[in-house]
Amino acid sequence: MDELGGSSIYSKIDLRAGYHQVRMEPEDIHKTAFKTHSDHYEYMVMPFGLTNAPTTFQGLMNATFKEFLRKFVLIFFDDILIYSNSVLDHANHLACVFKIMTERKLFAKHSKCAFATRRVEYLGHFIEERGISTDPSKIGAVERWPTPTSLKQLRGFLGLAGYYRRFFRNFGTIARPLTLLTKKDSFLWSEDANEAFCALKKALCTAPVLALPRFDRPFVVETDASGQGIGAYKEGKENLVADALSRVEGSEILHMALSVLDCDLLQQIQAGYVSDPWIQSVISDLQTNPTERKQFTWSRDILRRKSKIVVPAVDSVRTAILDWLHCSGIGGHSGRDATHQRVKGIFYWKGMSKDIQSFIRNCAVCQQCKYDTAASPGLIQPLPIPTSIWSDISMDFIDGLPLSCGKSVIFVVVDRLTKAAHFMALSHPYTAMSVAQTFLDNVFKLHGLPTSIVSDRDAVFLSEFWRELFTLQGVALNYSSAYHPQSDG
Repeated sequence: MDELGGSSIYSKIDLRAGYHQVRMEPEDIHKTAFKTHSDHYEYMVMPFGLTNAPTTFQGLMNATFKEFLRKFVLIFFDDILIYSNSVLDHANHLACVFKIMTERKLFAKHSKCAFATRRVEYLGHFIEERGISTDPSKIGAVERWPTPTSLKQLRGFLGLAGYYRRFFRNFGTIARPLTLLTKKDSFLWSEDANEAFCALKKALCTAPVLALPRFDRPFVVETDASGQGIGAYKEGKENLVADALSRVEGSEILHMALSVLDCDLLQQIQAGYVSDPWIQSVISDLQTNPTERKQFTWSRDILRRKSKIVVPAVDSVRTAILDWLHCSGIGGHSGRDATHQRVKGIFYWKGMSKDIQSFIRNCAVCQQCKYDTAASPGLIQPLPIPTSIWSDISMDFIDGLPLSCGKSVIFVVVDRLTKAAHFMALSHPYTAMSVAQTFLDNVFKLHGLPTSIVSDRDAVFLSEFWRELFTLQGVALNYSSAYHPQSDG
């Protein structure tokens, strides 16, 4: 019935003795024989009660209406439901169905049919444009159900209540004390069982109208973190919507422990919102004008951006998240990209990629146990020996020195042949242009332009200005390997 979302007008057709409209194969007729006091009889049509009758009839109906099935027709045995968005479409849909019924000689029972109605009863539910609700006659049977005194009575109640479980929030958790009694030699009525029995009856008698999902529109699925049940529901704007909840079996507890967001972590995230001014401003905007920030939603004290939980700027919270999704069994100390995909699938915060990279770089297990994936650097090759003085030079910065006359940086230029050097003081901030001017004033005017310069990969030496300046003068710029300052000479 989830296919009915968006429809507003309905018709229901009930076939007259549907099974009897199917002819028996001649070679199987004798299998239906029965004898009375007056004579011997055999069915020419398919009777009720045969083992394969339900499968045969449902298969026949599906094949007959295959072209329209789940487009505007739903079929459950001899009950045919036609649903449409408008009266004009509905008239066309009915014409298609009647044409097929005429061709296949399928006969309906008029007293059980309903045509072009805004509300229709189907399979124990009432269906209308705003959603689906329970059948009051069926609910009355649940309300009058006596306290079970045997396992058979309990199973009967759970069967009827379970048919309407989509209307229950936390059905599996509420019904757990009752379902435990259905185990072998476990039926012993207790106070917990009686409370669960009364709770189910009360919940079903006050069942809401459930909005049907619209699969042509995006929607968010909310999930819980219960220790006894796993639940989900699609959050609607006005009507309550379907709840999908099941109990957790013993074999699934370990998996749930690894994959379900810890309640304590969720509480830490909520507590962190108070100290994050940016998040507070977003929440305030959503409360005053929800349409102002369309990417964000505020529900149940949780802020989300495009359905992802927004994490506050609290180091302990972000570390706990990364520890869970990287170091735990679900993370398995995976690499940066895999961890990032896992984290961003659930959470959102600014600078996530940089935080993940830093976290993995400082993960003791990863650093000790993982092999280096970088390509082999090859054999170290020495720099060729220069043939003349100051034709090949190297340069670098000495930073972090105590302040002296406003200077805290030394710009060092060394001749690679004689090891003669120039030391020039600089002050922060220095730029490629200021360093180039210092080089011209102190080195170039004494020794001329070099043939090559060896340096590290400082931002100054990699800047466009620096490279253009020396490349146009025919100077070769050679950069040393990362984390290998010995190459600077």
